[in-house]
This record gives sequence, structure tokens and C-alpha cells, in this order.
Amino acid sequence: RRAPDGPGRRRAGRRGAPWMGCCFSKKAAEDQADQADVKQAVKLEEPHKAAPGPSSKLIDEIVERVSGIRGKAEEYRDTLQTQVAQIEQEKVASAGAKDQANVNGVVIASYAAEAEFDGTTLLEAQQGEAVEIVLRDAGGWSYCRSEASAKMGWLPSSKVAEVARVIADHEDVGHEGLLSVLTNELVEVVNRHYSGWALCREWRDPPLPGAAAPKEGWVREAYLEDKRSE
Repeated sequence: RRAPDGPGRRRAGRRGAPWMGCCFSKKAAEDQADQADVKQAVKLEEPHKAAPGPSSKLIDEIVERVSGIRGKAEEYRDTLQTQVAQIEQEKVASAGAKDQANVNGVVIASYAAEAEFDGTTLLEAQQGEAVEIVLRDAGGWSYCRSEASAKMGWLPSSKVAEVARVIADHEDVGHEGLLSVLTNELVEVVNRHYSGWALCREWRDPPLPGAAAPKEGWVREAYLEDKRSE
């Protein structure tokens, strides 16, 4: 027989309702927890999106000033290069007006070249030939005049050495790095410093086979005969 709708059936329905409510409550709690995590993550990201502070503005000002200084430096460099080029042209022109070479260099390796290279006159020279170094270019070339032929042109700086005669005894007086040389000796001038000193090397022409390497050291420019054209 069909069971009557009585209190027992209603109680079964009531028993099911609390279980379903518990499930929905747990799901809602999880959703709230997820939303809280998202809000916390957004808060952590907010400082990165905040308006720039005093330190950020200071950095921007420094960058702007450095950019301005760099631009001015580049303009000054271009102007200086133009002025140096003009001075070099004047030196070459004045050297060409002379009839005799002012010898201050020696060719240390022969160089054979065509009369012109890309519009530039090159100088053919033989090892041991005396030359006048008119101008040393920063690009690794030297503008020279041959004593024998009086011809002028460019030589690779690695193939010519500047030489100078010592006009007074120069002693190292116990100081490391100085070179002792005597009057009338020849030295190779490796480098000249703006302070008035020149890095020199003992000159041996020709170099003796098996001989020790020539000594090298600093000499006051005042002790060297000055035949520079530069």
C-alpha cells in the first residue's frame, strides 16, 4: 500500500536540506577567500603603479642633465676636430714651401707605394733614409719629407722613427724610469709628454745582431735638440 504523506516523509526532506546548505556555505567561503587573495595581490602591485616620488624625479633630472652635457661635448669635439684639421693643413702647406728637409727621423722599414692613394700622396722610402717628420697623424700615418729627393708624402708611422740628439748629459740620478744618456748621443723619441718629458730609447742604427734590447726611459725635453716641425 502507498504510504501516507505523513510526518516521516516531511522529516526526510528536512534532513536533506541542512546537508545541501552546508555544501553551498563551504563554496561561498572558498569564493570569499579567493577574492581576498586577489585584493591582496592588487594591493601589492599598487606601489609599482603609484605616482613617481622625489627620488624618481631626481633621477629623471640627472638623466636629462647628463644628456645635455653629452650633447655639448659632442659639439665641442666636432669643433675641435675641425680646428685641428685646419692647423694640420697649414703645417703641411708651410712645410711644402721649404727647400731643405729638417731631418728629425729615420725610415726603419722600406715602404713602396703608388704616387697617390685615394687622393692622398704617399711617400716611397728606403730603410735607413733620413726624413723630416712634418706631422704625425693620430690615424697611424706620418707626413714626411725625404732628405734625398725632397719629395713629400705620407708614411705609415710604424715605418719611421723620430730621432733626436742629446745636447747635455742626462743622468738617471738613481731614479727608476729615467734614461742616462751623454752629449751628442742619438735617441729615438718614442713619446713626448705635455709635462716636458720624453720617453726615449737608445738608438742603434743598424741594430747589432744578438745585441741586448736598447734601454728605454724618460729624458727631459730640454736635453734634446729640437728639430720638430710640429
